Amino acid sequence: MSRTGALRLGSVLLTASLLLAPNGDARADDAAGFVQLICAPEVGLFSVRRFQIPNIPDLGPYLADGWKPDETVVRTLQQKYGIYDSRALKQNPFECRIPSLPAASGRRAEVPGFHVKVTGQYDANSSTGSYRTMADHADIFLNGQHLGLVPLNPYGFTVENSSIDISQQERGLNIRKCAVSVESVDGSQLSCTDKFFEDK
Repeated sequence: MSRTGALRLGSVLLTASLLLAPNGDARADDAAGFVQLICAPEVGLFSVRRFQIPNIPDLGPYLADGWKPDETVVRTLQQKYGIYDSRALKQNPFECRIPSLPAASGRRAEVPGFHVKVTGQYDANSSTGSYRTMADHADIFLNGQHLGLVPLNPYGFTVENSSIDISQQERGLNIRKCAVSVESVDGSQLSCTDKFFEDK
């Protein structure tokens, strides 16, 4: 190998090591996973949707110390926009209560209410050896029963639920779950299912 070729190879290897090194100045794409939670009793709706933000700047409003989220900013995200990560949900689960509506003139039956609880799972001391397989998700419980989970791990965005909507109906609840379609290359195509649970 010529000296020029060796220098080029060395440059490539150095760049790769900087990108892959966890504490290097440069880093590979790093995506943070979040859910946006909506609790709207006025229209009888609970909704959860996941999304990613790639490469949130270090030493910015969110990662003020360059590593951990700033607590004040986390609270603002929750109160102002309904945005949560799995760590925040693990410490303080989110709850949504939609009250029932009594039977009324023009409505033959009571419209059932429901209760949703969202908890977070984040294994900061994971023994899996890879972030790809560590627990990082939000668990959704409907009336005390586990309804499903929404993965927040950047490598788990093509599995399980991307969104869950629960809406109040005349005689029960409609539950809509959407997940990334198996044929979707970039994760933008969703496949959705609707189930109606009649209140008996």
